[in-house]
Amino acid sequence: MNETLGIIMAGNNSLELGEITKPRPVGAVPVASRYRIVDFMLSNMVNSGIERVGIPTQTHYRSLMDHLGSGGAWDLNRKRHGLVVLPPYMGGGGEAQGDLDVLNSILDYVKNSNRRYVLITGCDMIFNTTFDDMLEAHKRNKADITVMYHNMPDCSELVHHVGLKTDETDRIVDIEIDPIRAFSSQISMGIYLMEREFLEYHLNRCLSRGLHDFAKDILLREKDRLRIFGYEYKGYVGRVYNIASYYSCNMDMLKPEITGELFDGKEPVFTKVKDQVPTIYGEEANVKNSMVADGCIINGTVENCIIFRGVQIEEGTTIKNSIIMQNSLIQAGVTLNHAILDKSVIVRKNKTLIGQENYPVVVGKNTVV
Repeated sequence: MNETLGIIMAGNNSLELGEITKPRPVGAVPVASRYRIVDFMLSNMVNSGIERVGIPTQTHYRSLMDHLGSGGAWDLNRKRHGLVVLPPYMGGGGEAQGDLDVLNSILDYVKNSNRRYVLITGCDMIFNTTFDDMLEAHKRNKADITVMYHNMPDCSELVHHVGLKTDETDRIVDIEIDPIRAFSSQISMGIYLMEREFLEYHLNRCLSRGLHDFAKDILLREKDRLRIFGYEYKGYVGRVYNIASYYSCNMDMLKPEITGELFDGKEPVFTKVKDQVPTIYGEEANVKNSMVADGCIINGTVENCIIFRGVQIEEGTTIKNSIIMQNSLIQAGVTLNHAILDKSVIVRKNKTLIGQENYPVVVGKNTVV
């Protein structure tokens, strides 16, 4: 797929992640003890042979830029092409009203790529694949746009999703955006493949008409005129759209079948490398069914948890069903259950924080409890 330009929309202000996205865009949200959400989509593109990837930024993008750097972790730090982190949308004197505004703001970058195809993706999903088969299906169907989707029988809790209906040839025949009731189990993954010149034409057309949203103003408006096809992805998809789904996706990492699909396959997931010492487990440590990164010091009980780099857990502490992000300190005698602690949180001695599986307790970055 070296004839394809990748565009990853790393910010989505409509997601309801509260404290988790207060200091960072959704693409920079930490997952699975050592990764960021953007790692999965960026690795998917690299594993597909895409050599030129642009990531438009929106707000609070410093942490994203720090994580991506020059793209070396993904072999994209090249003299030509490679990874480019693009500046925020500045048109109209305010924030972008939709993804078409963001794409219009990087139109020169798209034109100068000289790639035949453009693959546009969001950055709120965790899955491991390559896009080669999708491109082959796009060519075979002579499609104007190919939309990747997955079957999700229970989509009642999804926020801001696009339901699709396809015929026997996988051509999309009906679309509903944010349906009140379940419209279809075929849910768009927000991944669109099309020719670059086609995208340029429709960006100019939409800009001249004051249109802002790709799904509403291109897919929905033009579905009867354009050849829009679906491409089904049948593997695991973790969708991050609110706190409960973020918590659920991380807990999924503790299931061997999902961990195996994401990390033990032939396609690696790359991330920024931080050289740290191995985790130290003290004599009082008792760790079960947990994912623990490097550089931690653990002297308490940890069960069903995701523990990021540099976390310190003191004696007499019990942590269950929780996510503890980088450089947090959990002092002696603490009890945590169904909690999410952002980076550099300190929980003082003998404190108790208990949430619910569908409503975990969230503690913001740099907070002292």
